[in-house]
Amino acid sequence: MKKKIFFLLLICSNILFAEDCDEYSPIKYNNSVKLYIEKEFMGFRIVDTSNYVDNWCEYYENGLVPYYQEGDFNGDSIIDYAVMIYSENIFRIIILHNKGGDKFSHHIVTEENAEGENYYRDNLELDIGFGISPPDEYYNIKMDSFFTVKTNSLDIYKLEEPIELYYWTNNKYILHSYDDLKESLE
Repeated sequence: MKKKIFFLLLICSNILFAEDCDEYSPIKYNNSVKLYIEKEFMGFRIVDTSNYVDNWCEYYENGLVPYYQEGDFNGDSIIDYAVMIYSENIFRIIILHNKGGDKFSHHIVTEENAEGENYYRDNLELDIGFGISPPDEYYNIKMDSFFTVKTNSLDIYKLEEPIELYYWTNNKYILHSYDDLKESLE
């Protein structure tokens, strides 16, 4: 089998952004997602582009929305949601597993305390985001082994650099650092 340098493939949302980061098309959240977040995460709001560094759109091409994605993360063939939310000094990336109708279960992928890092209540100046990668086979350099991700995975970015890969297997999320993932089989 032929090895190649790992290139991250993103499944992008269908939202298109203009060249100027201030000129973007607002996304339409699933209303059930918004209501669930309001109920389960009191005091938190969904991040939007005004919470990002000024040039955020230069790092997210092809209409990628770095704070809200839809995909099947747990392999049950039902659309799930990845959402970045924040309160006064904390932001979280959560995945909502769709249980049908207006019912969800959630998993907190990451939580960061933004206090003391030049984050402000209404202007977080975020430089972190996420995207979705399709099922694929990855090579873990530290473990010297390949593993297969059978569902969509969530890729966490610091500006344009992928830093972490989260994927669902055996009823839980597994984290891999991109420092450990450098090659993929073709």
